[in-house]
Amino acid sequence: MIRPVLCVLGVLALGSCLSGTDAQPLLVELVGGDQQPAFAGEELKEPLAVRVTRGGVPLPHLSVRWRIIEGGGALDEPLSHTDSAGLTSVRVIMPLEGTQVLILAEAEGSSATFRLYPTRIFSFIGAGYGHTCALSTTGHAYCWGRNNKAQLGDGSETERAMPVPVRLGLQFESLAVGWFHTCGLVPSGQLFCWGDNGSGQLGVGDLFLRHAPTPVASEERFVSVSAGYLHTCGITLDGTLMCWGADDHAQSGLLGMAESATAFTRVAAGEFHSCALALDGAAYCWGFNGDGELGTGATFGATETLPQAVAGGLQFTDIVAHSRHTCALATDGTAYCWGRNGTGETGQDPFVRTRTPLPVGSALFQSISTGDVYSCGVLVTSLAACWGNQAGEDGDFKVPSAISGLADVSLVSVGFAHTCAVAASQIWCWGDNSSGQLGVPTSQSSLTPVRVVFPP
Repeated sequence: MIRPVLCVLGVLALGSCLSGTDAQPLLVELVGGDQQPAFAGEELKEPLAVRVTRGGVPLPHLSVRWRIIEGGGALDEPLSHTDSAGLTSVRVIMPLEGTQVLILAEAEGSSATFRLYPTRIFSFIGAGYGHTCALSTTGHAYCWGRNNKAQLGDGSETERAMPVPVRLGLQFESLAVGWFHTCGLVPSGQLFCWGDNGSGQLGVGDLFLRHAPTPVASEERFVSVSAGYLHTCGITLDGTLMCWGADDHAQSGLLGMAESATAFTRVAAGEFHSCALALDGAAYCWGFNGDGELGTGATFGATETLPQAVAGGLQFTDIVAHSRHTCALATDGTAYCWGRNGTGETGQDPFVRTRTPLPVGSALFQSISTGDVYSCGVLVTSLAACWGNQAGEDGDFKVPSAISGLADVSLVSVGFAHTCAVAASQIWCWGDNSSGQLGVPTSQSSLTPVRVVFPP
């Protein structure tokens, strides 16, 4: 074949020397992994894959460079090579933080961009008086809502309608959300607290509030912590129970706590009382017994300065306390409650307060939580159910009722007048939103769950 003279001379301006596939541009196209479900800090289940072609013909043995151009994370290899079908791929680990990741695949000036949206997975949700905090599986804490006492830990006293990261970037193992203060445990067992400190509930050695996580003034290492109204309690590595803050109703047990030789595993700080579980699952409570919230059978209005055994000899796996009632989860999954019962929050007929534990119907639970005038739990069927009067309606609320619209629920927490749950890896809240505690860009309260909005 005789080449045209212009080609021999290298004159290509009219494209007369290019024909067939050689005249086609190289194309990098996405073939797998784009916009797949992604979880913060985890490797993508499906690798990102591209096909490189020219004029529809696969190009083998071609180098493809991969770059993260936004959002962070890690690639297993920054350079890969196409196979005989023109295909190549890369594995990706998502960043611990961020809402969008952009990854570029580039070959000889042609490129394609993958978009990924990491979903945070949450290991804890806690509702306080007017604020809410959540902990991701990567150990990052977020808070939103009321912040008049710096309880969000974001360095300010500004109310936040959507989640903000807790300052200092600490990775927590657990959180405790009180009325107006918050505490968190790091993996080493060191305890940090922030927010209101008017009664010394932060345990930092003074009465000044803190805008960011501050170490508790103790050399002890803790395994459990609970934040109440104006006091805080924790359990150390050896099972010792320690409390600090307000003790006007003996809720901190400061007059005789050191005399208790019982080793504890879990603790629950309420408004004017506290409770804890011993190694054998037995429950103990102390403080004010105004409505029977100690569960000991003692006279209404009595005060106990030392942990007293809860009546009934039951064994529990968890215990929670709020204003004037207490609930605990038995080893068989039955929920028991005792104390004030103005709207059925203990699972009994309203206005019948109880001084000893009584079962909440026949439902079986994975976990439970108490609020001011109602209680909630996660059923073994992974549904959220609540009992008591959540919104001031008329009716019989002593029987646990499933929350409609939520499935695959793993966590639930009841605050003073709002509730939050983790369902299908998303956080949902309902109830009072006067301080932004529902985590949505509106001040409107909601009788049904709304999804918490994390800012980009």
